[in-house]
Amino acid sequence: MDTRPPPPQGAPRFGFNRVYRTNLRPVVIAVGLFSALWSLLSGIGFFRSINTDKQEGVPKLATFAIVLGTVYMVGFLIETIGVISAVSQRLALVRIYAYLTLVAIVLTTGGGIFEVVVHFTSKSDILKECTDLTNGSRIAVYPFGFFGPSSHEIIDAEDAAAWCKDAYDRNSWQDIVSLLVSIFLAVCFSMLAWGYYRQVLDPTSVVNFARAPSHRFNAYPMHSQPYNASVPNLGYNAPYGAPQQTYAPAPRRTPDLARRGQAWVRYRA
Repeated sequence: MDTRPPPPQGAPRFGFNRVYRTNLRPVVIAVGLFSALWSLLSGIGFFRSINTDKQEGVPKLATFAIVLGTVYMVGFLIETIGVISAVSQRLALVRIYAYLTLVAIVLTTGGGIFEVVVHFTSKSDILKECTDLTNGSRIAVYPFGFFGPSSHEIIDAEDAAAWCKDAYDRNSWQDIVSLLVSIFLAVCFSMLAWGYYRQVLDPTSVVNFARAPSHRFNAYPMHSQPYNASVPNLGYNAPYGAPQQTYAPAPRRTPDLARRGQAWVRYRA
């Protein structure tokens, strides 16, 4: 019994008719690779900060880092499945990836909101950790020129607190903008995945047209076949010893026409 879903009916959703006519497979692969790499690096960054948060005496930030790192790793797994599904062109994997992109939207939205909330509710812990890590650091100053003239300065506690306060203020609006952009990209990627899933279902789409047997190597014989049972044996290509081809008998006059002809002959006589 065939469990394959029926092909889609009607116009493509979201109104992307022009985009639907193009092969979305390479786009899905490229977007999936980019998203997987970005999620992996983000997750590694949060996991690396766990030990630092614990050493600086802010275990609450370490717990938040574990949660956010896990969210990004789940996103990495989803995008990896998307790349594998597009490369293999397996309908089951493409369907799974399409539904997982909806989960990715929820994770992106929830993780982004959680990160913004942590940024504003844990302001004191963030500034404390930043000041402790920056205090006494040695920095290089390059005023004008190509790496010179250079000088080195030691940051004291007051300068470290001021620098961390400026960085915190910048990150406040950057986190909000990053949340909005991430949600928008997650929705676009989900629409792309569902568009590709529709192409795989549609037997007339450009994806299945490229996978048709007529476009594969050795789809047709490289030599002329001496005999093909699907073609009738004509007189000039019939095999040796084949029975002679017969033709249909000539049409005969019906009895009515014959009687009319005899009556006409008697009338003329």
